[in-house]
Parts: sequence; C-alpha cells; structure tokens
Amino acid sequence: MFTFAPYSILNKDDWFYLANELLISNTIALDELHLTNNSVFNIIIYSEKGLNKKIPIGIFLSSGIYTKFNGFLKVINANSGGLYITKKYRDNSWEIKKYFQKELIENYFCKIFKVDVIEFMQSTSCVIDGSREEYIANPSFRSFSLNNSILYMDLSADPIDKFNVNSRYQIKKGLKHIQDNIILEKRDKTCIDYIVSLDQYKAVKLGIKPFSRDYFEGLFYSNHYNFLVCMDEKNLYPISCVIYSVTGSIAEFIYMAGINEARKYYVNKALLYMAMSKAKAVGCDYFALGVGYIEKGNMKDVTTYKRSMSSDEASCNMHRIPVSLFGQAYCALLFLINR
Repeated sequence: MFTFAPYSILNKDDWFYLANELLISNTIALDELHLTNNSVFNIIIYSEKGLNKKIPIGIFLSSGIYTKFNGFLKVINANSGGLYITKKYRDNSWEIKKYFQKELIENYFCKIFKVDVIEFMQSTSCVIDGSREEYIANPSFRSFSLNNSILYMDLSADPIDKFNVNSRYQIKKGLKHIQDNIILEKRDKTCIDYIVSLDQYKAVKLGIKPFSRDYFEGLFYSNHYNFLVCMDEKNLYPISCVIYSVTGSIAEFIYMAGINEARKYYVNKALLYMAMSKAKAVGCDYFALGVGYIEKGNMKDVTTYKRSMSSDEASCNMHRIPVSLFGQAYCALLFLINR
C-alpha cells in the first residue's frame, strides 16, 4: 500500500534522504527555498508497512505550475525533474507508477489543481551521466515525446582548450575588457538591482517579458546559485551578468544578460568562461548549458550561442503528458507542428 504527502518542514528529512541518494547533483531537488515555494507540486511517496510505519520510497520533483493562454491551460513543469524511486523499490516501479497515475495525476493534480499537462524532461545530471531510467522517471505511462538534447562543457581540462579558434579569440578579448572594469561576485543586494536593470534591457531588446524581481531574489537567497556581474569602472553601470548553479558534480547555466557593450567586446562569453573555470575549481565535472534543439524565433540565436560554448551533447527526450481533454488537444497540436 502506498501513500503520498507534499513536501513540508515535517517530512523534509524524508525528502533529502531520497534526494541525496537519487539526485545529488540536481539543484532544485536540494534547494529548500525552491521546494518550500513549490511544495504542493513536490511529492514524497511512502510505502505503508504496518501500523504507523511509513517508508519513503520515491519523490516527484517539479518547478511548480505555470499557465498559458491567459490562464486557460495549466502546466506542471517537471523539466529536470520527474518521478524518482529508491533503488530498493525499483522492482516495484510498475505498481508505484500505477499508484501515481491514479492518486497523484487523476485525483490530486487534476481534481484539485485543474492541471491540463505535465511537461517532463529527465534531470540534467541523469542525462549527462547516461542514466537509462527515463521510463521510470516519466511520471506517466503515455506521453507525446520530442527528441531533445543537453549541451554541456566537459570540465576535465581547461574549458578554453575545447573552444574553437574564433571562440577562444572572443573570450580572450572579453577577459581583457573585464580586467579594465569591475567584477562583482560577492553576495550583495545591490547585485539584484544591477541584474534587474540588465534583464529589463534584455526584455526590451528581444521583445520578451522580463523576469520578476522575486525570481532573482529567490536565486540570490538560495545557497546553490552564484552571480558574476561586470560593472563599468568609471560610471558604475552594469555591463553584463551571469548566474549559474553548483550542485554536486554539475554546474548549470541559469541566466545571462548584457548591454550592447557586452556584445561588442564579448563580455558575456568571457563571464561564462569564468563561471566554468570557477565551477571546475570547486570540483564540478560538467557545466550544463541547456537544451540543444530550441530553434525557433529568438531562441535560435540562444541555441547557436550555447553550442559555441559547449564541448559535448547528450540526447534526451522532452515529454508532454496530457491529463485533460484540453491538454490532449494542445499536446496533439504541438506534436503535429513539431514532428
């Protein structure tokens, strides 16, 4: 018999017991602030063993819920998340997934939160390390899937040796420009002001919606994220910033923004190279840059940029799981458009 409970201060020891076994290099799985902010969509599964005896056997990891079409479509974001089952109970994965489908998806996510779709892509660490447990981690038996990949830099040597000649030239030019200015990496609330300013500039430049200040504050107050901000030495305005996470053996690119000066002098590339070097210095084996098959609109340039800063690519799948009629229509349409 199985039961479940959302993450809370009462069961966080159970969560971290499993996360430290299964997802030791996953930032969101080990970030208490993230888990608290998205507690109802991060679930612990228990096996009932007699009177008042519960054994934690699995977790469902997600980044909460977001909406599309002015709130009409509700999506659970389980990218870099999913369903993870402790090794001792891996042989029971079929029964656990059946329980998850009925009690979590149908009776919890759908009935209580009116969810339409669950998006799932396996944890970055599992993709890079070549884990073959994607079927188990997929929280449903059926899904629409699209081929995808994770771009990353192997940190076994100095990353600059793995770039092509053009990228090495650009990084060295960017580093020289940085040396003539100021680098902020010490935690200071003024960093948030600078990053918000750069994000607003980026949003206008790309015609996209800026992030909220709360988003950056959430990263700032977590222990898993690091900030690099390049400031103009004379006038003290921000030129460029990079945010990256470090968890276990994997660092991940989170965010970047810069003004025209950063683009002209390749400061963005130089800051990202600095982040890779710092991640290597603290023992990381890989620096993940993000998914590799986003080739639409402004994202095409983003993908091209990330490819120029990566040394390797690992295949994975992006799954969309419809859990309502509206969700089925949405997923079917996306599948036909993208196949």
